[in-house]
Amino acid sequence: MATLDKLENKHPDYFEGILQLRDCSDEILEWVKKTIVRDKRSRIAKLKKVRGGVDLYLTDQHYLQRLGKKLKQTFPGITKVSSKLFTFSRVTSKAVHRVNVLFRSLPVKIGQNFNYLGEKVKLVKVNKKMVTLMSKDGKKIVTKLDVFLHNLR
Repeated sequence: MATLDKLENKHPDYFEGILQLRDCSDEILEWVKKTIVRDKRSRIAKLKKVRGGVDLYLTDQHYLQRLGKKLKQTFPGITKVSSKLFTFSRVTSKAVHRVNVLFRSLPVKIGQNFNYLGEKVKLVKVNKKMVTLMSKDGKKIVTKLDVFLHNLR
């Protein structure tokens, strides 16, 4: 486990992964910043505003993956994790990867009532691939996440 003390000798722009926040409110961004400072496991090397959101460059990829899971449990949204071969270590000859964690928040919150395809529904549950909605009549509507997002726009 890396602590901030071990990262003191790294250059200021050193990072092992990127947390990509898309379509997120200021509340989510502030929650992420406070969590990183509170946990003291990683630091933000760079914060970059991009089209549709913010990229946070973090110094510990394992912490980044755990932070992505916490983010998904706390706020409704979609999380995708991908890694890319960065280089090979000259010391150990092992592959070194950079990790990207994408978090795209949903425009509606769990328990919120809204109009979906001309019908009043309430968002009940969000899984990796499925969304569960409850209509006013009490019938349950289960749909794929990408279809739900497409029809919501």
